[in-house]
Amino acid sequence: MGGGRVHLGVVQHLVTLTGELVTSAEQQVAHPVLRYLRSGDCAASTPLALARLDEAMLLLEAGVAPSARPDVSAVDPVRRAVGRYLSTASGILGAGHLDEPPLPDLPQLAAAGVPVGDPAHLASAASQEGDRRRRLVALVHEDGWSWPGA
Repeated sequence: MGGGRVHLGVVQHLVTLTGELVTSAEQQVAHPVLRYLRSGDCAASTPLALARLDEAMLLLEAGVAPSARPDVSAVDPVRRAVGRYLSTASGILGAGHLDEPPLPDLPQLAAAGVPVGDPAHLASAASQEGDRRRRLVALVHEDGWSWPGA
């Protein structure tokens, strides 16, 4: 990143990814049995991938320095697509009893050379996303995994 905006290739990838997420959410509705299929490989776990992706989008929106953030038009569709997926799985999730996951690690991001913003802004954004993040935790746990980074 080198202190500038997110690379154009990342933005283009996010645009492509949005369509794939929407298709996956639609498949969950059309074929509810899919939500009961589990992978023994964490790299193939859709819930883990969704949790990681949504946390990355949270970081891009609220953790990365404003001068280095991608345009909101690249991040918002991905967040909406993850939300759509979560809404299709909401019937099986019991997020009320789960704690909100820990905040993403800004020092680790800064150590990787990514310009970071105000930690208080990230904490506030994560708090506003508390229900969504708890539903992601529930989805990950339902799939038999632990929260990424836990």
